[in-house]
Amino acid sequence: MATFRKRRKADGTVRWLARVRKAGQEATDTFSTKAAAESWARAQETAFEQGVFVAPKGGTGAILADLIDGFLAHRKRIQRPPGKTFANGLARLRRKHGLTHAGNLTYAFWRKHALDRISQR
Repeated sequence: MATFRKRRKADGTVRWLARVRKAGQEATDTFSTKAAAESWARAQETAFEQGVFVAPKGGTGAILADLIDGFLAHRKRIQRPPGKTFANGLARLRRKHGLTHAGNLTYAFWRKHALDRISQR
């Protein structure tokens, strides 16, 4: 199912946020017109139904390790480093899933990760 949100930027321009959720998968992207957002959403829904994921436009190709490093750099810059337990959890995620592409960090991925962690106890 697709949802659309009208967003106003600080300079007054309007952007449309489109979010598609179907069969445990989610994709989000922004567009300058609602028609473009609706067209993209229909294509995403079709791709989800056929079992083919279409990556959003302008993807950076970031991996989980890049996201963790950026988060830690931000925390260091604002002089609020994470606590020892949280830092160890991030280090464990980086070791185990650091090469996972950001586009693959879906609900199903995190659910599997959580169940794996629970079964290790």
